[in-house]
Amino acid sequence: ENYSEEFLKDDELIQTVLEFLNNDLNISETARSMFLHRNTLLYRIDKIQKLTGLDIRRFKDALTLKLIVALKKI
Repeated sequence: ENYSEEFLKDDELIQTVLEFLNNDLNISETARSMFLHRNTLLYRIDKIQKLTGLDIRRFKDALTLKLIVALKKI
């Protein structure tokens, strides 16, 4: 099992990616909408980056992860 498979099995991290995109990559708004402390959100973003090699703070990487998540649902 590779890291990206571990990411795809983690519903909390997937929800974090989707919520981050819904909030236009805004950390403060995403933390507020998910009822998380800002540092908790930053920890999750770092974890996502370690598991996937993609930084969701960059639009291109965030979009790539959204597509991966969408394809997983198919």
